[in-house]
Order: sequence, then C-alpha cells, then structure tokens
Amino acid sequence: MKKYIKTLVILLVALALLGTIKINSEPKFRITGYTKYTIQEGDCMWTIADKYKPEGKTTKNFLAQIQFLNNVNETIYPGQELSIPKEELE
Repeated sequence: MKKYIKTLVILLVALALLGTIKINSEPKFRITGYTKYTIQEGDCMWTIADKYKPEGKTTKNFLAQIQFLNNVNETIYPGQELSIPKEELE
C-alpha cells in the first residue's frame, strides 16, 4: 500500500510540473507594417495566412490574427481587401 501511495504522489507531482511547461510556444513577434491584399477568385483564408505568415509562427495563429484585424471569418469575397500584418521576431 505504501508503494502505491508513493507512486501516486510521484505521478501527481510529475503531472503538476508538466502542466507548468509551455508546450509548442511561439516566439514573440512585433508588427512592422501592413500589406494590403485583394482577394482573388479561389482564395481561402488559410492559404493567404500560410503564404504571408512569418517564419516561426503557425498558420493557425496567424490566420486568427488576420481574421481579428479585418473583422472577418472564413467567408471572403473576390475584390475584398485584407490588411496583412508584416511581423519580425522581437
């Protein structure tokens, strides 16, 4: 029984320590300007974000940033303009 409790305590401590570690964290970026992009027929937000994202930033996070900045969701239309942030590492 003591061995079981000791193992349980060690496991709980290990889980608590793992919870404090940031996994898959991105480096810090700063915005240095903006690029205007005009939506073309066949464009989708994911491919635009993937094309313009800075190195070291995930497409998912950059997509969310573009959507927030432009107040849009996944629905975009040809001719619509987006502001795409230009970023560099801090």
